[in-house]
Amino acid sequence: MTCRICGKPFDRIHYLSPYEEVCSNECFRKAYWLEIIGEKEEHVVINGKCYYIGSGKGYDKGNGGRSFTLRMLETGEIIETDDLWVNGDVPEAFRNELPDNAEFVEGL
Repeated sequence: MTCRICGKPFDRIHYLSPYEEVCSNECFRKAYWLEIIGEKEEHVVINGKCYYIGSGKGYDKGNGGRSFTLRMLETGEIIETDDLWVNGDVPEAFRNELPDNAEFVEGL
């Protein structure tokens, strides 16, 4: 097999789908963030941390169902959710592709 990120050959699958074609932790992290960049309209970035807003349906919710109010920086749109999942801190190498696009709002 050949790593789809770095091109190095490897002989053992280390990760589950969709990351079975990566050879190392470094390539896994790159593949993970490249996937998020590919669907960045589905994510919000606040203070360099990336989040995904879930559907709010079901019993399993991000942040244990805690309520959040967000404001989109470009449009001013207010979003209220009780299903906010943390993707992690955006690595410096990907900050240009995933800049802050929202902020937390307190007291609305």
